[in-house]
Amino acid sequence: MALRLAKTTLAELQQQYQHISDQQLDTQNAIKAARGAIVAYRATVAEIELQEQLPVFIDIVAKAAVSRHLGNLGKSADRYEITIPREMVESMMVQLNAELAA
Repeated sequence: MALRLAKTTLAELQQQYQHISDQQLDTQNAIKAARGAIVAYRATVAEIELQEQLPVFIDIVAKAAVSRHLGNLGKSADRYEITIPREMVESMMVQLNAELAA
């Protein structure tokens, strides 16, 4: 009788463990999806902020792009590539990753 009780209890505990494991996996998947959404929404907000600030200095960028184009140094008058300093990129990565960790 004790063996039967032990087996029944073990089976119940294994079912509970499986249920908790399934819930944990569901929670981890939900967290992963939420983080992905946060990253995507944050990118959209950053692009909106850029578009809001761009009119202030777009004439300087246009002048550089057209000057390069006219001097045969650039392919297109409507494009200008900007290189972001590595230190600034690393600093921003730390800052944005810290937002997700909080």
